[in-house]
Amino acid sequence: MAIRARFTGRPALTLALLGTMLCGCQCAQYHLTLHYPDDAAWARARRGELVVARGAQCAAIGSGAPIADDEVVTRIGFATADAAPSIGALEYGELTFWAQIRDADCIAFLAGCAEQEIQPRADARVTVALVPRTEVGCPTGFTCRSGQCEVAVDAAVADGARPDHVDTDRAASDRAGLDAAAPDVIGVDLERPDSNPIDVWQPDAAGTDRVRPDARADVGSSDRADASGGDRTDAGGYDATPRDRGANRFPWIADGTVYSLHRHVDVLYVGGDFSRIGPATGGAIFLDPVAGNGTSLLKYPLDGYAHVEGLGLSAAPDGSGGYYVGGFFSRVGDFDRLGIAHLLADGTVDPLFDAGADNDGMRIAVSPSAVYVFGYFSSIGGQPRSYLAALDRATGAALPWAPAIEDAFALNAIAVAGPAVYLSGNFDTVDSQTRHHFAAVDADDGTLLPWDPGGDGTAWAFSVAGTVVYAGGSFSTAGGQPRRNLAALDATTGAATAWDPSPDGTIHAVLADGDTVFIGGSFASVASQTRHHVAAIDATTGAVLPWNPDANAAVSAIAVEGAIVYLAGGFSSIGGQPRTGLAAVDVATGAVLPWDPDVGPGGVGELFVDQGTVFAVGYFAEIGGVPSGNLAAFDADSLVGLPWSAETDDRAVAIASDGNAVYIGGYFNQVNGQTRYFLAALDVASGDLLPWNPQSNYIVEALAVSGGVVHVAGWFDNIGGEFRSCLAALDTTTGHATSWNPAPNSIVFAMVRDGNTIYAGGDFTLFGSQTRNHIAAVDATSGALLPFDPDADDRVYAIAAKDATVYAAGNFQNIGGQARYHLAALDATTGVATTWDPDPGGGASHILAIGGLVYAAGGFDTIGGQARNFLAAIDGATGLATAWDPEPQYVPQVLVDSAGTLCVGGAFRSIGGRARTGVACFDQQGEVW
Repeated sequence: MAIRARFTGRPALTLALLGTMLCGCQCAQYHLTLHYPDDAAWARARRGELVVARGAQCAAIGSGAPIADDEVVTRIGFATADAAPSIGALEYGELTFWAQIRDADCIAFLAGCAEQEIQPRADARVTVALVPRTEVGCPTGFTCRSGQCEVAVDAAVADGARPDHVDTDRAASDRAGLDAAAPDVIGVDLERPDSNPIDVWQPDAAGTDRVRPDARADVGSSDRADASGGDRTDAGGYDATPRDRGANRFPWIADGTVYSLHRHVDVLYVGGDFSRIGPATGGAIFLDPVAGNGTSLLKYPLDGYAHVEGLGLSAAPDGSGGYYVGGFFSRVGDFDRLGIAHLLADGTVDPLFDAGADNDGMRIAVSPSAVYVFGYFSSIGGQPRSYLAALDRATGAALPWAPAIEDAFALNAIAVAGPAVYLSGNFDTVDSQTRHHFAAVDADDGTLLPWDPGGDGTAWAFSVAGTVVYAGGSFSTAGGQPRRNLAALDATTGAATAWDPSPDGTIHAVLADGDTVFIGGSFASVASQTRHHVAAIDATTGAVLPWNPDANAAVSAIAVEGAIVYLAGGFSSIGGQPRTGLAAVDVATGAVLPWDPDVGPGGVGELFVDQGTVFAVGYFAEIGGVPSGNLAAFDADSLVGLPWSAETDDRAVAIASDGNAVYIGGYFNQVNGQTRYFLAALDVASGDLLPWNPQSNYIVEALAVSGGVVHVAGWFDNIGGEFRSCLAALDTTTGHATSWNPAPNSIVFAMVRDGNTIYAGGDFTLFGSQTRNHIAAVDATSGALLPFDPDADDRVYAIAAKDATVYAAGNFQNIGGQARYHLAALDATTGVATTWDPDPGGGASHILAIGGLVYAAGGFDTIGGQARNFLAAIDGATGLATAWDPEPQYVPQVLVDSAGTLCVGGAFRSIGGRARTGVACFDQQGEVW
């Protein structure tokens, strides 16, 4: 359904709401998109110069925030601009936001405003699309005609209604219902593409609107608007144009561990142990079934649907284009949903379905009357239910259905067909009656049914076709007969039929489709014929069919739609062609088709094809990524990947830049295919390897560059052509070691430069001939050892310096003359410990001081007097933990201040309630981008 207006100049407009609906509702919420078809208009919109409209008839707030039906609104803003092709022949960008449409005047108002913004080109056209969020009636002023909503308005009226861009002197009637102090313009923060909190732009003293000086809509680029309003590129010549500048602008992630982060100007350089980066998807995606690849296949832009912020284990279609989703997650979009949620056909969260479980790990099956779910819960849908429950499809409330299962780890597979719910797992009883690994319960009342195949192992997948239940898993007997991993069981008695293909490995997916049974799993042969991980079997005879897509790793799910078989799993190639996680093959020949979503490594657990959409859930976290061999560059203001191509043959753990080169250190021996031992320099714009080659003879752990010198710390004893033990200064032009030689006697793990002082931490006990246990300070110019001597009793792994204070983290229990467990603040001159004492309950390995806060990461579970796992913000004065609690899945490896923003790297797959792998950044409110 859409309202569309297309016009040139000022003709009369006819707007029609396409699609059938009931008429009569006086207000509705719509998804509004304005398309800008010419350069000048798009440039103005991108710089944040466009105020779409104002008026009591309509309003909008970005990022999906709804407006109450009874709210009187006279202000409007707009969300960030997405540089994507628009519809038809239009080739420029679009602005998208939620709008509340109250009557026909609002439509005219928007249309006229949009028209004015594209002048002076007389032939320019603009499209205004309004898509209802719900099935609603016609706005006031529209005529209901044959189930459609129509209105004719004169564009001149819209033109007259349009206020100037800078205008705060509105009529009193325009302000009805508003607080007198209300700002004139409210919009989404243009500096952040996914910001949910609205940013208030106050009128200045002269009463005119003003945009924040640093605001820009060109998110994902390092460009800034100059004084004349034109774009310019940052100093240093770096053209920070993201790889993907389409509508799918969303923070990017890495597919492995991030060990180093460094920001220079508007670029965040990332190093670690990963193979690709890509835009974050969460654990579920809606895809078009047509040929294409990467993000082009997304049914909705990445910032246009509710992300499942975690791992999707299971899903089932709701019959209306939406899906019930189960897995390991606690948040979907902006809704708290633990383990189970309902996504509507438009990709948004169903606000009415809220099971309120007390644990996650859900797998689900759906019938016309209920959602059946098993997981780790003991309470769900407002009722005590242990591991197994049936939920109301509309609300998520628990139904009376409650068969008793042994424990959460007992179930592996669930399916519902007709009057029965089929279960399999590592159980021996159901409702206190003997059932070895297989059982069926009544779908209505939950009573145990006679179906009892028995078996010595578990099924991981069911497919029910007529009177046969196909079961695939890991077993050697089922239904009273020897059956290896795959069996056809009578749906009433549970007895095995004669059908016996006998695959040689575990079956994870079974799909009966007409005369064919498709299977996927971790096998190499079926009925003694070679079939790698996927096969087709005659449903009557059990004979293996010639169909052979040949996956290189496990297939976990199969769906068939017409002439196409869709495959999901942990594979990276099908039929010898690269396909990561998802693929489509011909149903007759098994030939690989062009369809290639290219989801990130991790695998897809389940997929379905329903009503023109492919829906996939799994362990993947990104889509359409690009190869990045342990190194990558992101736009620092959006975390969108940049076209910076560099790679190493082993992990990169240190990065620094002076704008002329990017210096990297780590465990590698090759960079971009050329020999570079543990240290190298790269071009800031391209990632090309530079001639600079100090030839370190061992690992480099830390770098700092300033004034033509690169300070290097690590495990080496020879670097830059000289003997230098674990700490050196190298000329940025020649790579030769300077005379600077503090000479610690063992490994330096941490190094930071503060003014003209280098602070070092590590495993050493001497600097030259002077005692310095694990932490020291030296003059950055002369190399002279400074009096600073905290005398730590064990290793120091991380150092931060701010405002005459040095923060240290490591394995120590005493430092600076005081008992301090793993984390301390030291006087920068004397090295004496201050009273600051967060006392982490475990190791602290990374620290960063920003403003009045100290961020700490490590293996702790308490810190600053609060329960905090792995990551915390600590008051720099009191040592107490703040309320911020991002709960990363695993210990972060590194922290960096990205121009007032905290960014974190590590081995986590989730952080701050969001599915983020390897790298994540937080806004000023502590929310993950």
